[in-house]
Amino acid sequence: MKKHHDEKGRHAPAQSKIAKSMREYKEGKLHSGSKHGPVVHSRAQALAIGESEERKAKHGGKKKHHNGAKHHEKKMHEHKKHHGKHHLSAKKREHEHMEKKKRHEKE
Repeated sequence: MKKHHDEKGRHAPAQSKIAKSMREYKEGKLHSGSKHGPVVHSRAQALAIGESEERKAKHGGKKKHHNGAKHHEKKMHEHKKHHGKHHLSAKKREHEHMEKKKRHEKE
């Protein structure tokens, strides 16, 4: 039976989420997603689940942040695609450029 207190009577820390998930994996009881998901057969996947659960417990379930610069660049590309001239074909851009030149020459 496990001790819930150390030798000085202090409350012992909870079992590591990684250790818990590895124990469940070895017993064949670790599921991916929920308890109704498929049983995990990969040691690497079991370790990843444990690390994820430990991170959630430590940080209150907050998601890991992505690289801000890459995320911003992707968003800007999507914005240009829908709102700018970025999505026009080269032929169409050239046509618009020629039209603009003609209008400028008339002035």
